[in-house]
Amino acid sequence: MLLEILDLYGRIAGRLPVEGYALKTASFVVDLRTGAIAPLTTPLPPGKNGKPRKPKKGQHLYLPDLRRNNGRQKPLLAADNGTYVFGLGGKSDLHAAFIALLRDCWDSTGDAGIAAILDYLADEPLSGATEKELKEYQRGTFIFNFEGENVHERSAVRQFWEDYVLAAAETRQGVSAVSGRDMKLLSDVWPATVKGLPGSRPQGVPVSSINFPAGESYGTSDTDIGYSEAAAIAKTLTFLTGESRHNYKFVVKNRKGQIETGTVYLFWSQYNLGINPAFWDDPEQLWDDDPAEMAKSVMAAPQTGRLDDEGLTELQADDDWRDQPFYLAAVRAPSLAGGARFKLDSFERRPTAETAQSLIDFIRSQRYAPSVTASPIWLLEKACWHNGEPAHNQIGQALAELAVVGTPLPDSVAIACLNRAVTEFALTKQRIQLLSLFLGKEIDQMTDNERTAYYLGRISFLLHRAECWHRDLKGDKTAGTNVMRQLRALVTSPKDVFAKLHTHAIAFYLPGKVVLSRQVQANFAELREDAIANLPDILHPHEQASFALGWGKSEAEYWASTDTNGKNGNDPATVAA
Repeated sequence: MLLEILDLYGRIAGRLPVEGYALKTASFVVDLRTGAIAPLTTPLPPGKNGKPRKPKKGQHLYLPDLRRNNGRQKPLLAADNGTYVFGLGGKSDLHAAFIALLRDCWDSTGDAGIAAILDYLADEPLSGATEKELKEYQRGTFIFNFEGENVHERSAVRQFWEDYVLAAAETRQGVSAVSGRDMKLLSDVWPATVKGLPGSRPQGVPVSSINFPAGESYGTSDTDIGYSEAAAIAKTLTFLTGESRHNYKFVVKNRKGQIETGTVYLFWSQYNLGINPAFWDDPEQLWDDDPAEMAKSVMAAPQTGRLDDEGLTELQADDDWRDQPFYLAAVRAPSLAGGARFKLDSFERRPTAETAQSLIDFIRSQRYAPSVTASPIWLLEKACWHNGEPAHNQIGQALAELAVVGTPLPDSVAIACLNRAVTEFALTKQRIQLLSLFLGKEIDQMTDNERTAYYLGRISFLLHRAECWHRDLKGDKTAGTNVMRQLRALVTSPKDVFAKLHTHAIAFYLPGKVVLSRQVQANFAELREDAIANLPDILHPHEQASFALGWGKSEAEYWASTDTNGKNGNDPATVAA
């Protein structure tokens, strides 16, 4: 995986921060011309009905960054919190270190912006601040603006800080085990952290443990990696966690809103292709009857977000995006990683065309009827779990891996979904979609038992609707039919109950309902002659999913036949007319 990440870094390095810089939140800006301190905010898009929203505090900027932990209290050049900048909280030693770093930079560069910061801090600028302001200043990160330019972004300052960080690194000369190059090797903690992982601290999480030398905590203390390679890997991972077309973040929160479990999926290709973010939010909008066009829609290019000609400018003329390798890494959220450490769970490599096909199949399988639209993963997850259930994490991971890698859903997902369906007497759209994904096949690919279960599902829905009409059941009361009360038995062991339900419906509910009766008979005609007499004692998960799919298709066809006046072709009154 490390070589693949370094290859991607070589293609996107121009978009990433230089050594010693990282994407962080700046809270306040000091105008060095006037001495005024102003809060920084980020505008938010309008809310519902176009109503303006209050700006979010802080701005995300590339700022000087260092690993400050394990007793390493180091100042950051020209952009730090109030404790370092002003010595707030009684930390005069940290303020002195901040001033000393500014003077070193001034001695080396003679930069006028650095000189202006030193002059500003020498005049006790916070003498008139209130107690409330001082508390906010202590926590917030300050940047300085000199003649319309942020001081930390000035070229001389940036070069000084990059040299400073590299000179302070503990390295030794040797051969990297990752690239085979002779270079400065990392001998202590990793030089940068990975930011953007749910549940992590604002300063990010290290790739290796914070209390052991690099590699030792993984049992690989003899495996050498170059210092610049380690920095590049951390930067590229942060880039992937921050780009919507390169990640899917899945977390579970407790009632306090704290992250308990979670996984982040990172994906990319050699030419920086990703997955269209719409796939995770509204996959139906990507549907196209032309598979070739849909393949371009589900994959996202750097320039346009779609694989059209403009979006493929990074590829050589004789290259085909379908043949490029596509990578998927599953990263565990920090709260699960045995502390605050980056943890890789799995890594996959496959052709981009196969990934595109998996995404297409994920959408197609959900569209089990013409009137049914695909649902996002977060809705499918809710088909079989309640908030706080441990199974939530496994279900979300399984769905993501099915979508991107094509890994079949385990039986446990189907069982959890069906258990909730029969408990609540409701085979909802998302539950049927999830079971269709689990089944992963059309009717002509089903086994004999799966096919029988499929038609039993179709017939069972029709019997259910016949009783609803006969008893005038609507809304939540439709869960009270004989079919619904016996749904668990129908799904798991129909041999015990199906014949009784069918006989009862013939006697009481189907007479007079011409179209429904015809549909029931038509579905029976699709079964083998001995299918009902030789029903299996127990339906296995794929057979149970086939039952649910049959129910869902029958239900979709039923409601699609309802006209604009609310009348259904199965209604005896409509038939008589």
